Amino acid sequence: MKCVEVITLRSLVKANIESMDELLRQVFKSKISGVTPDVSIYRHSMLETDFSIHIYWETKEQHTKGTPLGQQLTSGLEGLGLLTHSVWVEKSAQGEPAAFSMNGGLLQPLRRAS
Repeated sequence: MKCVEVITLRSLVKANIESMDELLRQVFKSKISGVTPDVSIYRHSMLETDFSIHIYWETKEQHTKGTPLGQQLTSGLEGLGLLTHSVWVEKSAQGEPAAFSMNGGLLQPLRRAS
């Protein structure tokens, strides 16, 4: 099953951005060496102290606590602000694609290469 782990940080202090930057540098160093699953990091479009980290991975078993990387990031971000950590599992109807794209204003099934 395909999973996405979402870690969201809302910091009240602008100074915490430096701590976040250092943590992100460490994540990208790990990613470059091939140690981590796919990771995307987003910053809120209007609030520069709000971040969302998305970790994409596949598994055959249910992992409600997420990946070791996600747990490490959550631990490292504690104390920097309001933190949420959740794991999402891709869901689709039996035999139907779970991902869709917009095409001319209509939802179209997104076919993935197998």
